[in-house]
Amino acid sequence: MDLKPPKDTHELMSILIERGLIIDNHLKAHAYLEENGYYHLNIYFQKHMQMVEDDSGKEKRIDLFRPGTTFEQIIIAHENDRWLRQELSCIIEPIEIKLRSILAHHLGLSYGSSAFYETSAFAQHDKWLDAQERFENDVEYRWDDPIVQVHFAKYNGRFPIWAVTELISFNLLVKLFSALHNTDKKAISREFNGIPPQYLESWLISICELRNVCAHHNYLFRRRFVQFPRMISQ
Repeated sequence: MDLKPPKDTHELMSILIERGLIIDNHLKAHAYLEENGYYHLNIYFQKHMQMVEDDSGKEKRIDLFRPGTTFEQIIIAHENDRWLRQELSCIIEPIEIKLRSILAHHLGLSYGSSAFYETSAFAQHDKWLDAQERFENDVEYRWDDPIVQVHFAKYNGRFPIWAVTELISFNLLVKLFSALHNTDKKAISREFNGIPPQYLESWLISICELRNVCAHHNYLFRRRFVQFPRMISQ
């Protein structure tokens, strides 16, 4: 099947109007589409579409806007998301940095600088092996990084745990935490106000998903998240 042909901004605006979107200020709407992209904004259009029941009683979205929907509402939803992503990123960043620091410090003192390569440091070997494989792939893409070059030149491509935790993604960092022994999880959790490790792990997984949404400029407006953090009462 051939890909859809491209359309200019005027054509895209016509499609939106045909589907029931109210555009009072065409110049403003045209400029906003040019600056942000129709495809990027499409999820906000979809969230304002009508829902109908199919023959089985399940709801499905149709390509018609709910009556009264305006382009201004789309702008407000998008701008609110932009603001919220920035605010959440500021909150998440110190959590991420703290986890990198504490995990490196604890594992380094407990298992030595080569902790990342020590089988005994990890309870869930499948996650540990996956982390090692993904780390090797990440290092290949970061070959221009001076840290990577130094460790290949001096240590045959082996990295101390404090370098590993600095280079890996937050997602991989959380996976590394998940692979640890419970005693190590408890020790690290004590540095996070004594949160029980099973809750901290759940929260970190959820924070990681939220962090990735913010980092990649994805939508938060009416988003259904895959991961839900465990509550202390559970």
